[in-house]
Amino acid sequence: MKVIDVTDSRTTFTNQMMQVHAPHSKTNYFEIDDNIDFVRTYDLTNKRTPFYFSFSQKNKMPVSDEIILKIMNSDLIHHELVKQYNIHESISENNVTHIFPISKKSKEEK
Repeated sequence: MKVIDVTDSRTTFTNQMMQVHAPHSKTNYFEIDDNIDFVRTYDLTNKRTPFYFSFSQKNKMPVSDEIILKIMNSDLIHHELVKQYNIHESISENNVTHIFPISKKSKEEK
């Protein structure tokens, strides 16, 4: 998996809005294998939504479950944080897959 951090070149309106509404958040933009855009946001001060991930392809097709799983198992994800939550995956109209926590796992689920 070829990963390039393109955060510095993606200071977009979305990133600026994240900083206004979630000033403690950290957002990174990655290009993976020259085709997949992966956005990773963490905000450890936000107890309700401490992370958010988004996956899209430059060809506007949905990212396959296999590729998402590969990214979710990579070093790009803070596994110790993510495993504490039940996560939700959704695909929007423009073929972007979003992953975010829906609830914190009970001690028995961990």
